[in-house]
Amino acid sequence: VATLWKRVPSQYRQGAPLLILAGDPEDYPIELHYLVRPLLFAREPTILFGLGGAAKGWLSVAIAMMAGCGVSHCGLVVPRPATFLYLDWESSETELNRRIALLKAGGLTPEAHIPYRRCAAPLADDLEDIMEMAAGVAADGVVIDSLLGACGEDLERNQGVSRFFRAFRSLGVAGLLVAHTQKNTPEKDRTAFGSGFWTFQARSVWQARIDAEPGQNEIAVGLTHEKVNMGRRLAPLGFRFTFQKSQTGDQDMAVTMTPTDPASIPGTLKNEVIDRLRLKAAIQQAPGSVSTVKNLSESTGLGVDTVRMVLNREKKMFLHRGYIGKEVLWGEVYHDTHQL
Repeated sequence: VATLWKRVPSQYRQGAPLLILAGDPEDYPIELHYLVRPLLFAREPTILFGLGGAAKGWLSVAIAMMAGCGVSHCGLVVPRPATFLYLDWESSETELNRRIALLKAGGLTPEAHIPYRRCAAPLADDLEDIMEMAAGVAADGVVIDSLLGACGEDLERNQGVSRFFRAFRSLGVAGLLVAHTQKNTPEKDRTAFGSGFWTFQARSVWQARIDAEPGQNEIAVGLTHEKVNMGRRLAPLGFRFTFQKSQTGDQDMAVTMTPTDPASIPGTLKNEVIDRLRLKAAIQQAPGSVSTVKNLSESTGLGVDTVRMVLNREKKMFLHRGYIGKEVLWGEVYHDTHQL
């Protein structure tokens, strides 16, 4: 341990050795590797941001549980078990343990456990201890909840962002970096709170939005892919957390996580994306997975002109599949289900 502690500051300053890269897949894989597809790339930082109360914490705990057990759920695919070290600047071990217990009671990965560390100092100031813990549990990734605490007082300064990411890269693992956003900023302009450099440095950025009514026992969470440096932006995702109450109604007994249509969550999709997804779903549900403009208009509630315009414009999604009388039958172009 003493030897490791001496090496960490030296490696942190010196950086990595020179490499010669020629695109040879035998040297380094050229396909994209995920720990949790389509959310988390292996060995790369992903930011999940949203307003306070957007269920980012519940989603982060669920992802860490699923990854640790190698369980795919709700459209999130875990190719192999991956351990996430949960670094918590926001809550406590009591609250995290409660969430794990409730999700287990709701049927999510009953064997799951999460290595956890309550944090106070910024990541860069606590790097030696955290590197030791990550190595001790053979962590494939870390959940950093949240960037406000992990960065410290320099959240809005570019120097603070750079210092955080230098420390993060020293861990050599994937990161789910949970962040807040500015409440009074127009929705279309919202980013991870603080410097714009947070978005620049992250390899992938998702924004969380919720649909929840006071007094109700459900929270719907929509994720929009705002930015990616590897591959293309992906289709929105939707999840629903349902809280099962005790008979007296004052205690949570279980929490279930199920998929939901992201189009049902306000702000998650632009109107044109909603139209595309409605038409896609209607075609999938039609006999033989083909339908006419008139039938699609009736099943989706969209105007005939809107349906015809979307079908003709979105040639990567829809194509002619034949005729019924004089009317064109429309079907899907088959491709990666996560791509827009």
